[in-house]
Order: sequence, then structure tokens, then C-alpha cells
Amino acid sequence: MSPKRLLVDTNVLVAAILERDALHERAIALLGSVPAALMTCWPVLTETAYLVRTHKDGIQPLVTLCKQSPFVAIADIHPNELAVIANWMRKYHAMKPDFADACLMHLAERHNLDSILSFDDDFDTYRTTTGRALRRLFGRESP
Repeated sequence: MSPKRLLVDTNVLVAAILERDALHERAIALLGSVPAALMTCWPVLTETAYLVRTHKDGIQPLVTLCKQSPFVAIADIHPNELAVIANWMRKYHAMKPDFADACLMHLAERHNLDSILSFDDDFDTYRTTTGRALRRLFGRESP
């Protein structure tokens, strides 16, 4: 049986791409040590592409990272799932979650995933609609 997939958040991808990012080395080490295949979604990749757009090579490092990393899936969000995601965002309105984070929480529930690679400690508070927390993997120490 293959290991369960891990979700990956924007901040880990951005830090891995941008050498000047304070968490660059930690992101590289984290991505290099994952014991399972990764899953993300188009909102995360869109957000990442926007944040790394000033990189000298544009978004090519993101393309390369997705090809070289143990990515198995870039999950789609289906139109009939948007209401559930919107309701989840309303629940956490005070924390101002972004759409990408909400989609990752939805994917955790849809695919029964329990871990995420993220430097964002909001994921320590977020719960799926069934009340399940994700285990946040973020390297040696909390940022």
C-alpha cells in the first residue's frame, strides 16, 4: 500500500522557489524529505505563480518544481463544491482565510488526507467541515 498523499501550501512552494525567502532552505529540505506524494490545487498554483512572477526565470521554477517533486495530483475544484468551500470560509471569516487555503481544507476532507506541508500556523486552527484537524509539517521548528 502506498503512503497517503500530503497537501502542499503556497508558502512552501514560494519559499522553495525564491532563494531570498527567509524559509528557502527549510522549504527545500522539507520538500526533499517528504515520505509521500504531494497534492495541491489550481488556486495554490495560481497564487504561487503570482507571488514568484518577479523571479528572473518567471514561473519556470514552479513548473520545474512540480515536475521534479513527488507530485501525484493537482486536484480540480468542481463547481458543485464551491458552496461548501464558501460556507467553510464564512465559518473562519474572522481569520480571513484565502481561497487557496479553503480549497486545501476541502481537498483534505474529500480525499481523507490528514497532513499538510505549510508554514502557515492558521492550519493549526482550521478544521474540516467534519471537525478534523490537519497535522502541519513545517520543518525543524515553527516559524
